[in-house]
Amino acid sequence: MLPTRTFLKQAALFSIAAAVPYLLTCVILWLAGVFPQFWFWTVTYAGKYASALPIADGPSLLRNALRTVIGPNVLFWILPWVGATVLWWDWRLKAQNRFLLCALLVCSLASASVGLYFRGHYFIPVLPVLGLLIGVAVSRAVWLLRHDRTLELMLAFPVLLLFIAGIVVPLSGHGALWFAASAQEAVRRVYSTSLLTDAALVADHLRTNTPPDARIAVLGSEPQIYFLSKRRSATGHIYTYALMEPQPYARRMQEEMIAEIERNQPAFVVYVEEPYSWLRRDGSEPRLFDWWSEYWPRELALVKTVPIETEIEDRVEATGANIQIRQGKRIRTGQLLVFQRKPTDQTTDNQP
Repeated sequence: MLPTRTFLKQAALFSIAAAVPYLLTCVILWLAGVFPQFWFWTVTYAGKYASALPIADGPSLLRNALRTVIGPNVLFWILPWVGATVLWWDWRLKAQNRFLLCALLVCSLASASVGLYFRGHYFIPVLPVLGLLIGVAVSRAVWLLRHDRTLELMLAFPVLLLFIAGIVVPLSGHGALWFAASAQEAVRRVYSTSLLTDAALVADHLRTNTPPDARIAVLGSEPQIYFLSKRRSATGHIYTYALMEPQPYARRMQEEMIAEIERNQPAFVVYVEEPYSWLRRDGSEPRLFDWWSEYWPRELALVKTVPIETEIEDRVEATGANIQIRQGKRIRTGQLLVFQRKPTDQTTDNQP
């Protein structure tokens, strides 16, 4: 163990090193004049977002998330817990190593649990520590095979078999998707929707028909359109989920988005007519939709419509002894509407 004085010194240095980047970021944003917005999104609104769900909803959301996250990789989710067990009697690991792995595991799980939403991508920060624990289990198994003749040797074979199977099974089930499918095919198979590939087509249209310094706006939660089109947003609200949430700042956010679009007058506006790009609820603030229904006929002209299709998988239907396989099909679930700003004389003529 480190002497107390040395430990405190190193802890102080670590804390300072962790704080400096954040403080430097705050200073830069303050000098740029946008610190209030930064504080609102990272502290004020974030606090409301993290506390929006009742605790009672957490267990069911976690169960649903684990079914998605673990899926065909269940073997790789067993091995880390084997590693978390054997690290306590593996004499090759120092106390500092055990503490680091345990602390990293606890913090990683805590980061995936913020707000109790348990969305699939929230588990990405857990993957590094799971990989390290798998390494502990496999390393112990290999060492036992080479150096040990005790009863613990019986543990080595199942661990190594689990490790090999954990590689082979996902590759056999998803190898074609990971290594052979095109990006468009992969998106359709994973998400069962054409929205992402259609958004790329819209972005290409915007890039082709606007100068590099043009501004655009996207009403919906498809910020990739800005990136793919290489055009700047006319509003700071690059996705709209937060504007639909039942939280006290929703009306303010919608008013900000409206004001920014009216002030910056984007050359093109993309309206995403697809439920999953909004997640609108019964209690969602309607201000943005009311404004849009009046704004676009006056200021914009519809120039392009891209249908969004969703693939429905094959399903088996059984009625007594009669079993039928219903073939999957693609149905239209929404559309991307591309609007171009009318010439100034036309918008003036339309004024009452």
